[in-house]
Amino acid sequence: MNFLQWMAVLGVLLLILALASAYLRWMPVTSSLIYLGFGLIIGNLGIGLWEIEFVQIAGWMVHLTEIAVLVSLFVSGLKLRMPLRHPAWRSSFYLAGPVMLACIAGVAALCHFLLGLSWGIAVLIGATLAPTDPVLASLVQVNNSRDNDHVRYGLSGEAGLNDGTAFPFVVFGLLLIEQETIATGWVTDWALHRLVWAVPAGLALGYLLGRLIGKLAIFMRTRHADTSMSPNDSLALALIALAYVGAELIGAWGFLAVFAAGLGLRHAEMDAAQKKLSGKKKAGDKKLSSKEKIKVVDTDGDGILTAAEHESGSKSMFDRMDGDRDGFLNREELSAGHAKMLYRASK
Repeated sequence: MNFLQWMAVLGVLLLILALASAYLRWMPVTSSLIYLGFGLIIGNLGIGLWEIEFVQIAGWMVHLTEIAVLVSLFVSGLKLRMPLRHPAWRSSFYLAGPVMLACIAGVAALCHFLLGLSWGIAVLIGATLAPTDPVLASLVQVNNSRDNDHVRYGLSGEAGLNDGTAFPFVVFGLLLIEQETIATGWVTDWALHRLVWAVPAGLALGYLLGRLIGKLAIFMRTRHADTSMSPNDSLALALIALAYVGAELIGAWGFLAVFAAGLGLRHAEMDAAQKKLSGKKKAGDKKLSSKEKIKVVDTDGDGILTAAEHESGSKSMFDRMDGDRDGFLNREELSAGHAKMLYRASK
């Protein structure tokens, strides 16, 4: 296809996605099915508009799919704002750890004993099929950084962490196909390099890089009176590139580092927001002195508080703080009322 044909195909595809988005939102499918169906239509199985052999474009197709997965993993990390010790993370750790290993072992055993495949191919298939794809799983992941649903949170965390569990076994399957037998030498090298080093190194590098760059960006914005704390597109793309390249240079898993970078960036923002909120809370928690308390309810201004003034003042303060007039004071009403009393006492 020439350039005009490519532009026409791209325009039709984007138009279909725009018109179908309202229907897809309420259906258990994702936009990936539209891409797949559209590709079948324009390919050799359809109208034959695509005539290029995939072998000829395999190189840039690999990099294109890598970029798509990297962006998806980074966005998944940005959506996870809970601290790592929060109970919502437990299901993610279980799914990406023991459950993932059990799935790989189960699929490998099924392929070997039921289908008669070699152990190398069986392990490769198990490691390929077991993880939750971060792109295809977007429908059941957290919708935004304020989504606290533990089921969605667990699936989102697993979709990012499963690369650290599955990738080593993909490599193990390929090595087993090449070596044909399990030998201590290459198995030890695989375990030390691909598992013991690459997984924690990728997580640590990405998370630390995300937190450091996030804190630096927040500091620069605060210094220049920019109230925004959310990452812009340039910062996100830069962090994706640096995390991936850095992980590859030290022999760690790049995909895992990019997910952790998004997570670290979000946690840096949460720390800054929490610090800002704590500062406001401390400023509003100033205690009233006895003189200031008397001044608030001393209606005649003689500096002496009578029983009638105390009763009347207490009822008046309660009525002023009870914004919704339900006869109860919640935390927000108490905080707002306290601030108003401080203001009146200072006048």
